[in-house]
Amino acid sequence: MEGLTVTAGKLEDMKLMARGNPQKIAEYMVRKREYDDTVDRYFKEQDNGFNFVDLPSEEYVTKAEARAAETGDEADAMRAAILRDRAQYSASQKDVHKDWRRTYTDLTAKLANGDTITQRDLEDAEHLARQNSSLDNLVLYRKIKRELTS
Repeated sequence: MEGLTVTAGKLEDMKLMARGNPQKIAEYMVRKREYDDTVDRYFKEQDNGFNFVDLPSEEYVTKAEARAAETGDEADAMRAAILRDRAQYSASQKDVHKDWRRTYTDLTAKLANGDTITQRDLEDAEHLARQNSSLDNLVLYRKIKRELTS
């Protein structure tokens, strides 16, 4: 089995981080096309028993995994893997706003306490500013970038 070359979460992250960068946009478009082609290849057949669903229920995913285990077919296994990936991505997005708040709080505390700012902190601030481009998040990103480069 060829396996899933890119997950739904990674694809969405690539889309988010590609804004304003033509090279990253092109890379995202290529990976998105690969993902869409993979989905089409495994879900286009009418007799496969499963449809592609953006937000599959746990029950639907479990049925697909059971069928893959039962038949041992590579295509069934790939369909189950794609559906599981979509379910995991959907579940991860439910509390993303709490992650934004936690990241913002951690980074502002680091700045206020005078802790050492790392490249990882800059990447977290950039990701936060791209996900939720509020004025506070943009200012936090600029402060961390200035602190790191000075």
